[in-house]
Amino acid sequence: MPKFRKKPEVIEAMQLSAQNREEICKWINGGVSGASKPKLRLKAWYYDDSASDELYLDAIDCTKCATTGDYIIKHENGLVDAWEQKQFESLYERVAD
Repeated sequence: MPKFRKKPEVIEAMQLSAQNREEICKWINGGVSGASKPKLRLKAWYYDDSASDELYLDAIDCTKCATTGDYIIKHENGLVDAWEQKQFESLYERVAD
């Protein structure tokens, strides 16, 4: 039976915290704020009036809700996704800039 190895992929990623969800939105949205998802088609947004630190992403196949500690990933092709910390750290390691 043939065997396959996952191709190496370099991604950009930031770990979501209570203090950086606006920074992540601007990174994903090309500088546009993510506060209270306006009528613009944004890839990342949050709700100002929310007491939580949730961040919403239009991911590859659905809308995902990321919470504190999750990693927000931007693939080389521009697609975004959210992964739980344990899952992310089992698959990726930091590389030099």
